[in-house]
Amino acid sequence: MGTAPAAEGSGIGGVLLRRCLRDQRAAGIDAAQIGWVGPVPFYSGSAGARIERVFFLYRKTVGTVSGTDARTEPARSSE
Repeated sequence: MGTAPAAEGSGIGGVLLRRCLRDQRAAGIDAAQIGWVGPVPFYSGSAGARIERVFFLYRKTVGTVSGTDARTEPARSSE
């Protein structure tokens, strides 16, 4: 879910969120997870959401193996 920058602060995001949650409840869904999003104050204030788990994102440049550029290593046979 997102709000156009021009509409930020107007309250429309909270209205949309609560409407989505209401529609889910009407469909028989009694819990929702809002994962990988922010800002936390928006979700806690608009819908009473609470933090259950925190995830950390680790990054690694792909293509290096033991300090060697993997793109230049010869292919190994599976024989």
